[in-house]
Amino acid sequence: MKLIEVIDGLGLESQLCTMIDTDHERLASAFKVLGHPLRLQIIQFLHSSEEACVGEICENLKAEQSLVSHHLFQMRSTQLVKSRRVGKTVCYCVDSELATSVAEWIASHKEIAKGKQ
Repeated sequence: MKLIEVIDGLGLESQLCTMIDTDHERLASAFKVLGHPLRLQIIQFLHSSEEACVGEICENLKAEQSLVSHHLFQMRSTQLVKSRRVGKTVCYCVDSELATSVAEWIASHKEIAKGKQ
């Protein structure tokens, strides 16, 4: 029995389509947020340092605190980064779940693109 027949038999088709649509929406939101050079630099810095506060990010990237905070807010709203408060300081790190999904999507489509050449 094929997987699609099992899904049809269980009446899960609409749930599966909703899951797929939601995954595509999350990926699309992530790619949209990653479309800014400073956000890419922030992600790269957070990935290499595992966790950093806004001040460390600003210092490393030579960017204004208000600008970095704005971009971190955008990245947090799409769950590309997550934050935790330590006293008055907010520390950020890459949210591995969505970052992994983005990386896997890129890797799978890279292989497809290679096959077309």
